[in-house]
Amino acid sequence: RLLGAAIGGDLDCGGGHFCNSGEDALSCDGMKVGGSMFLREGLAVEGKADLTGMQIGAHFVLHQAQISEISLAGASAGVLDDELGAWPGAGKIDLDGFTYRHLAKPDSAAARLEWLRRQLPPDAEAGSLRLQPYRQLAKVLKDQGLDSEARAILIGMEDDRLAYGDLRGASRRWHWFLGKSIAYGYRPFLVLYWLLGFWLAGLVIFGIGYAAGGVVPAHRFEAAHFVRHGEAPGYYPDFNLPAYAADSLLPIISLDQRDNWIPASPDARLPGCTIAPCPRTPSGLRWFGLWVLWYFRWADTAAGWLLVTLFLGALGGLVRRE
Repeated sequence: RLLGAAIGGDLDCGGGHFCNSGEDALSCDGMKVGGSMFLREGLAVEGKADLTGMQIGAHFVLHQAQISEISLAGASAGVLDDELGAWPGAGKIDLDGFTYRHLAKPDSAAARLEWLRRQLPPDAEAGSLRLQPYRQLAKVLKDQGLDSEARAILIGMEDDRLAYGDLRGASRRWHWFLGKSIAYGYRPFLVLYWLLGFWLAGLVIFGIGYAAGGVVPAHRFEAAHFVRHGEAPGYYPDFNLPAYAADSLLPIISLDQRDNWIPASPDARLPGCTIAPCPRTPSGLRWFGLWVLWYFRWADTAAGWLLVTLFLGALGGLVRRE
């Protein structure tokens, strides 16, 4: 037991054997080490290595050791120099509050996320997640110029919040959507895939609707001419399917389509029709199909507003959590 002890140089535990199964086998709670601490070749700890609150001035080295359980809660070190295989298994690591300024072996983001997740027991429940270790690792990786790896750690943190955090109800569903749409703000250009998907869906749905006569001019006299003759008057803007799908999805732009062409009315009368006799809607689409066109157009425009807002918010850092 070295509780609260102070050592000006290094502390090398290599080759040691500490046995107290199920209890603290190596107790260094609150200890100060001016140099480095070595947990390396030949070290075996059958029980818990309690390094809570330790202050290590230089390196914390963990290489080829066999440790049943370890706690570095509230500890600090200048450099973390570790081998991921030397850490204990799931639920046997406590890194909450552990700080370090440099990582000697960054490894891959996936490997480091697996390391962080070893803090969770196999039967982890909601509310058991600690976020500080993720943020600490991401900060160090970013300071070392590994921006992509740092983002991956933060995205993994938010994924784990969804699985093991205390999110409930609407906040949980919103968090899930943020992850799928913009990776919680860390990958804003992911939203372009969603926009592309809605645009392609618009090509299919509006294309079928127009071919069946279910997309008509938005003005009543031109609409009546279209229904009677199968085409709009010569002076009226032509229907352009790719532009219409984009105009419906992105209301912040205007391609001269959204305001001139609309789905025919599902109530079997053309929108705003006041002429007599009023032309009926085309027979190529059933009543159900016309409602699909209307509902999809509303949903398409709403999705466009939401996705573009999220994209701009992510670019401006308004959505991202640091």
